[in-house]
Amino acid sequence: MIYERFFQLRQRPFSIAPNPSFLYQQGQYREALAALEFGLYQKGGFVLLTGEVGTGKTTLCKQLLTQVPDDTEVALVLHPQLDRLEFLQAICDEFGIEIGEGDGEIKRIHLIHRFLLEQFAAGRNAVLIIDEAQHLDLSVLELVRLLTNLETSEEKLLQIILIGQPELNERLARYELRQLNQRITVRYHLKPLSVMNTARYVRHRMAKVSLRPDQSKHVFSLGALWLLHRLTLGIPRLVNVIADRALMAAYADNKQRVSAWLLYRAAQEVLPTQPKTLHRTRTPKLKMVFLASTFASIMVVALMLLLLPSLVAPSLEQAAKSSPPLAWLEEKINPRESVQASKTTEAARAPSYAQLASYWAVQVRDVCNMPRACWQGYLPLSLLQSAGLEAFVRIDNQWLLVSQLDQELVQNSIMDASQLVEAKLVWQPPFAYREAFKVGDRAPFVGWIRKQISQRQSRGVNQVNSQDPSLLDDSQTKSAYELALEDGWEVIQPAGQTKPIANAVTHSSGNQFDWLLEEQVKQFQADMGLAVDGIAGSQTLLALWLEAQATPQAYDAVLVEEP
Repeated sequence: MIYERFFQLRQRPFSIAPNPSFLYQQGQYREALAALEFGLYQKGGFVLLTGEVGTGKTTLCKQLLTQVPDDTEVALVLHPQLDRLEFLQAICDEFGIEIGEGDGEIKRIHLIHRFLLEQFAAGRNAVLIIDEAQHLDLSVLELVRLLTNLETSEEKLLQIILIGQPELNERLARYELRQLNQRITVRYHLKPLSVMNTARYVRHRMAKVSLRPDQSKHVFSLGALWLLHRLTLGIPRLVNVIADRALMAAYADNKQRVSAWLLYRAAQEVLPTQPKTLHRTRTPKLKMVFLASTFASIMVVALMLLLLPSLVAPSLEQAAKSSPPLAWLEEKINPRESVQASKTTEAARAPSYAQLASYWAVQVRDVCNMPRACWQGYLPLSLLQSAGLEAFVRIDNQWLLVSQLDQELVQNSIMDASQLVEAKLVWQPPFAYREAFKVGDRAPFVGWIRKQISQRQSRGVNQVNSQDPSLLDDSQTKSAYELALEDGWEVIQPAGQTKPIANAVTHSSGNQFDWLLEEQVKQFQADMGLAVDGIAGSQTLLALWLEAQATPQAYDAVLVEEP
């Protein structure tokens, strides 16, 4: 603890250690993290992240490692200056693969392949992350490409993420590595920070450790932040080094604010030294930058304070007298086109969720907060109308409220109310979820999906019976297992299974998303005109919820068992 207590900080805000808790997740860093997350969850092809030294590549990598799901095995190679055998050894060590002392390259690749097949059979993913990949030898890069050939007939078994400096792009551009270069599906390059982002970066790190509200905005002056960017060229690591030394200097001078001059003195102490032949030109250049920027800032502010009041008022008054109104001028040029353009622009403009706040009787700022959620996508218009939920729909490039739809407009636009339209609405999910539900998932909320679909099927059966009881056949009394066999399904009995499979299928757990529920979800999606994939995502869950709103008997309480 040196200056932390003086500035009331929990810890040093500008350590050069790649701490993911300090990651500035704005702009390009948010996009770069999204590219890495794509490589973590998707299979096939390489993901390439490059950037200059000190731009935060390792910090992004460590942040990615904090988000690894439980069903993913990750191998991280940090020092890739290895030969082919050593590289395979590093991968085996990371994945926990045991190899013999005399195992060669072919044997190690075979062990890795067998490990990947085991992970695939267990429904797990495998990811290889190589940091400082610009140091990889050409023969090792070719070996990395060969590892992507480990695949099944449907997908790759290993996803690879390459992280390195810009020289990595030059190596991959070589003719002999063209096969590897063509397999890169996602590329992202980190650039130095701009002036504005440098200031936001500094304030972000200060806010992370500050014990006083709004302290992050006042410790570094605007002149200091501008000079900090000029001296570091927006490289985050250099920003950390100089900012840390500037706080130390402010503490030594007993000052609560870092001025431009104080930061300039601190930068002279920590910036890399230049050769003796250049030493004479370096210091005067920094002084000239500092003095010129300070003088220019003072002159601009003084001129604005002196001249702005006397110039603005006469200019506005003269403009008001001499210039015609803008709307009158547009109508004078072409009145019909002006009116038509304004109507088209207003109709095509997407509405705000805040306009639906009054329908839910909540404040505008809370309309998208739990227990509500905002959603935009495609749904059947008939489903929206029958649910009685207020929403915006887009018809003929016009956003209209469902309650204000003209039936003639609907018929002339889409001809069939069951077709999908783009909708923007606020709804109340029956439970909180993060990912879509698919076969094999176990969650306490799967019971709600099962109940909604079963109630939907029972409503269809009751409707048939009420119209003509003679239409009821013996299939309505058969179990799901018997119906599956009649439809041509082949049910394979696991080895050592003692419990009858029919009993297991008939009494499957309500919290397990099994293959029968998948088929029911597919049927529901086909009935609604949605994409038929058997996965209960936000669109499918919302459609089920909307259908429940239109069906009073579906409001029964859903009892959910904890797994």
